[in-house]
Amino acid sequence: MKKNKLIYIIGLIIGLAFSNGALAQSVVKNDSSKILKDSIDKTKVIPDSCLVDSASYKYLSSKIHLVLPASFMGLSLKGTMKMVSKERIQLSIVMPIFGTELAKLDITPNEMLLIDRHDKMYVQANKKEMMRYLPSGSNYSQLEQLLIDASKPGGRSEVSGSDFGLRSMKDARIQLYDFSTDQIVLQPTAVPTKYKKVTLDEFVKALKGLQ
Repeated sequence: MKKNKLIYIIGLIIGLAFSNGALAQSVVKNDSSKILKDSIDKTKVIPDSCLVDSASYKYLSSKIHLVLPASFMGLSLKGTMKMVSKERIQLSIVMPIFGTELAKLDITPNEMLLIDRHDKMYVQANKKEMMRYLPSGSNYSQLEQLLIDASKPGGRSEVSGSDFGLRSMKDARIQLYDFSTDQIVLQPTAVPTKYKKVTLDEFVKALKGLQ
């Protein structure tokens, strides 16, 4: 298994952003909780485009700016995040000029699906499988709250590999911006039949090799 596959790079970066350090702690096994706390405690000015005025979060969406590490040529990618509360969260990462989708993450309260369209691979796992790698008590509602908090004034809307002490990923970062609470409709993501499945165990093992 090649460790430079796009699915592993993007998977780790998204994991850092979404787990608030939980996945990083279980995969990287360093003192990332202290690093995360120190970075959150720092005052951060959030642009107006990151703020959401509405108190209703049935729907939440944003744009994504994803920078891959230097080992992946430091590519700068764009994308979108969409959430329908208590139902589904989707992230789509695309090439900025051509608009071609490179990766898709689809999360529900009971399942996670990560698709790498560049290398034609995917990871699919249910809640029971994921809990083997997440802290006790982790749940879908925590992920929703993380996104909601990121959209608020002073919220943490950007993380990088350096926040978690990942030397090989220090240049990688992901930012959510231009939040909106307009109504959206999300459909389940279909996996092409020719794509190769990667087990969650294989996926996590590959993530460990990226630290």
